Amino acid sequence: MIQNFLQKIFGSKSGRDLKSLLPVAVSINREYLKLRHISDDELRNKTVEFINYIDNETTIFDHKETELDTSLPKEEYQIKLKKIKTLKQNKLERTLEKILPKAFAVVKETARRFTHQKCLEVIPSPLDRELAEKHDYVVIEGDKAIWTNEWRVGTNNHKWDMIHYDVQLIAGVVLHEGKIAQMNTGEGKTLASTLPIYLNALAQKGVHVITVNDYLAKRDAEWNAPIFQFLGLTVDCIENYPQHSLKRKNAYNADITYGTNSAFGFDYLFDNMVKSKDEVKQRGHHFAILDEVDSVLIDDARTPLIISGQAEQTNLTAKFDELKPLMRGLVRGQRNLITESIIKIKRLNNSIDSNVAGKELLKVLRGAPNNTLFLKYLNEYGVKQLLQKAQHQYSANNDLKMHEIDETLFYVIDLKNKSVELTNKGMTFINEQVNDNFFVLPDLNITYNTEEEKNIATDLYELKVEKIFNFRQLLKANTLFTKDIDYVIEEHQIKLIDEQTGRIMEGRRLSDGLHQAIEAKESLQIEDASQTHASISLQNYFKMYSKLSGMTGTAETEANEFWKTYKLDILVVPTNLKVERVDLPDRIFKTHKRRLEAVVLEIIGQSNLGRPVLVGTSSVEGSELLSKLLNKKNVQHKVLNAKSHRREADIISKAGVSGAITIATNMAGRGTDIKLSKEALKAGGLAVIGTCKHESRRIDQQLRGRSGRQGDVGSSQFFLSLEDEIVRLYASNDIARLEGQFKHFKNGEIFHKNLDKIVTKSQISVEENNFSTRKKMLEFDNVINLQRDIIYNRRQNTLFNTTVKEEIDQLFLDVITQILLSNSDNFKEFNIAYSRAFGRTTFLRKSDFLMFNQKDVIQLLLNEFLSNYTKRFDKFEYSSDISVYTFFDKSVVVDLKKNDQSLLIDTIQRAVMLDVIDRKWKQHLLELEKLKQEVQNAVYEQKEPITIFKVEAFNLFKQLIEDIDYEIVTFLSRGLLGTRKVKQPIAIKVMNSPVENEPNNYQRNQKVTVEYTDGSLKKDIKYKNISTDLQNGNCTVVK
Repeated sequence: MIQNFLQKIFGSKSGRDLKSLLPVAVSINREYLKLRHISDDELRNKTVEFINYIDNETTIFDHKETELDTSLPKEEYQIKLKKIKTLKQNKLERTLEKILPKAFAVVKETARRFTHQKCLEVIPSPLDRELAEKHDYVVIEGDKAIWTNEWRVGTNNHKWDMIHYDVQLIAGVVLHEGKIAQMNTGEGKTLASTLPIYLNALAQKGVHVITVNDYLAKRDAEWNAPIFQFLGLTVDCIENYPQHSLKRKNAYNADITYGTNSAFGFDYLFDNMVKSKDEVKQRGHHFAILDEVDSVLIDDARTPLIISGQAEQTNLTAKFDELKPLMRGLVRGQRNLITESIIKIKRLNNSIDSNVAGKELLKVLRGAPNNTLFLKYLNEYGVKQLLQKAQHQYSANNDLKMHEIDETLFYVIDLKNKSVELTNKGMTFINEQVNDNFFVLPDLNITYNTEEEKNIATDLYELKVEKIFNFRQLLKANTLFTKDIDYVIEEHQIKLIDEQTGRIMEGRRLSDGLHQAIEAKESLQIEDASQTHASISLQNYFKMYSKLSGMTGTAETEANEFWKTYKLDILVVPTNLKVERVDLPDRIFKTHKRRLEAVVLEIIGQSNLGRPVLVGTSSVEGSELLSKLLNKKNVQHKVLNAKSHRREADIISKAGVSGAITIATNMAGRGTDIKLSKEALKAGGLAVIGTCKHESRRIDQQLRGRSGRQGDVGSSQFFLSLEDEIVRLYASNDIARLEGQFKHFKNGEIFHKNLDKIVTKSQISVEENNFSTRKKMLEFDNVINLQRDIIYNRRQNTLFNTTVKEEIDQLFLDVITQILLSNSDNFKEFNIAYSRAFGRTTFLRKSDFLMFNQKDVIQLLLNEFLSNYTKRFDKFEYSSDISVYTFFDKSVVVDLKKNDQSLLIDTIQRAVMLDVIDRKWKQHLLELEKLKQEVQNAVYEQKEPITIFKVEAFNLFKQLIEDIDYEIVTFLSRGLLGTRKVKQPIAIKVMNSPVENEPNNYQRNQKVTVEYTDGSLKKDIKYKNISTDLQNGNCTVVK
């Protein structure tokens, strides 16, 4: 109320911001008029003038960066360098702001000339000549380059016919300022973006234009490219090229690069996995514009980007097959319990013992919230009140009595939090089926009589932990994931559906074995489990950009999250023409069935009027059910969902024809306009019918926004039922309270003046819950991100520094120091530790060790070691075979050329450093994944999981850095340089080891027999348990 009152007095923030931008639009148009009479060549040369001006304004900082004293201590140098870069970025932004009116005017004038002139003749530039060889919209004739205003976009010819409106100029300023421009559908977001794209590309640092799918990325690149290219800028799209190709790298070197959010994110991760600086594709993160920014930064941000490789081989099919009969029995047992409760509820319907009926209702809600009979029964008069009363009774005092209900079930389902938990009754059931304590783990803290007994207990522990984990994931797959709602089966594969867009998320897989569990549930081939090699959340990826902006038709409802997460402000840009769409009141029905009947009648009625109809559904299942009902009435229509997404462009292109009916999931409408025929406009425009309200108000607004573009007539209306999930899960108490006041109609429709408010309140509640979930996910990723930055920076330094000698020398010094400090009073232990690290005993005598001060000893050891270290490579001769540097079970391919002799040591050191960093980081990510799962149990101890995660993750990272440093030193000190033929196994040798080890072909859990140097044997021991001893040369595998 106060906020509304203040808005009436002072206006909204968007309104005030908009008012402040109006003078800028006036300045742009003033500059635009000045350009009307200059030649095409003079117009093009403005780009060169702008670039030169920017260079002159910022070049002083380039000099400061070059003159920075490289002999400064590393940390001091980095601080000063960062300060110079920040000052340069600030100066760049001020410079761009100065030339903004002129630069925007140049783009607008170029758009005007392409609109009104079929051809533009200019003096050919090198870029013109290059483009003329690839495209037909540029032709070289003698000393002239002729540009046409028509070119290919996808499979169609596109004639440029757009000039920027004033509202698009304002949107362009908003985007340049690093904000979100909210523009209605059809208001020309793509055209508005050309202004800030051109301006920021003048900085020659690259502009990334990011869309939600590859179709839009390619379309927009092709659509706008000639405008930018005519002005002398290069344009490319990464979606046109394979992941690791040279052409993809070249696309990043263009002034303007188009692509999808996931493509940019994955390229960043791959860049931090390459072994050569020549393979790095991205050149930095200067400025990004995100089309459909809410879809990218809100919806897609729930799933991190993950690059994974095959983990240790496991026969998951056999393991899940063993558990599936148990699962079927458990689910069948729960179903029988629920059926008994529903029968009891019906019997008690007219009984005075309402408490018993309420208890049984609560039992069904907790055990099978989507049960069809239960949902139907809920709509009978007074039933919701019974359930509400029972909920209050058993959930009082922090659910103190809820266990009384839960322990009558085998498992409890929580749809709000997408979780399912086994009860004691469920565990007992499973134990009875297997005649074993399925959920009881061996105690590893007790003292075992022999090492063999301990190993057996450890093996059993690991086996049981894995089996319990797989069972829980299988339970989730069977109770929380539904075919054609959460996923579809295509080409014998499980493909996930994005619940917000309705699109298939190609390449995305659920983590922690859940995807494999769904494959097992559907009796599909189970793919091997994968291990994360690199990952990043979209939030943390996009935070790397110096400036980030976005555009969408629906962002305002998520303003709080945009600001708190990304520091992105939102400005609502007014429409160019008045919106003529009529948004009709929601219609609400008692049951799902009656709602569908009304929807079918409405579709037929609107179509018969000659209006095109777009029907929005929330799932593949919903769209197919509605299609069946229309088929029964012989009504022609098209269906667009995750199963027919490949025909999206074709279906949407015909959706504006008079009388056309299109049923679509949420995917219809992102980035594509439904253009209406003249007949359709005369009949009343596009009729949008929503078959339910979505969890997010944004999705509803997107659906509404398909109608009424650019002043077109149209309408929108939503049809709801009390059985909808959004109502059941989040509004059941409010509905129960008002149920006696509903006005009922014969067609099953109900009315109450507060129903709309209740549904909106529910949506806000879900949005807040989803924001909380994303916020928690981001808190965990922020911890990992700090570590990721350190590792990736170290990697970048290894790739791009002129030499790594200084860093390697420091590592040797650190390891020597650490060994000495850890064994300062024990010469024997010091010698052993030194030998393990460097593969040789020290020249020091015990008397010297004890007599000299530590600083002198460290320096003596370092000098002696470095002298011997460099001599080891003197006798290497180039071979045509592959050069390999090997140590124990690890080998690194070293890229040596004939003339590389002088760079030999540096090349080896870089290769080893990258190999060790990558291997250790991969192992560390696995540990962090396990830790993230383990800390979730902290809530039962009244502790914050994120707090524990921060502490434990820090300790793990500290150990990681120590392990990386030690292994780099050990690898370099004890490895051998040799050669191998292509595709031949590598012979692995360990320096100063008593035994020469064979190539390692063992799995971590494979049992082997080893013989120690003292002659003792260990039989049938897991390879992972003796790998350290094997590495240190203390034993060898007995064949």
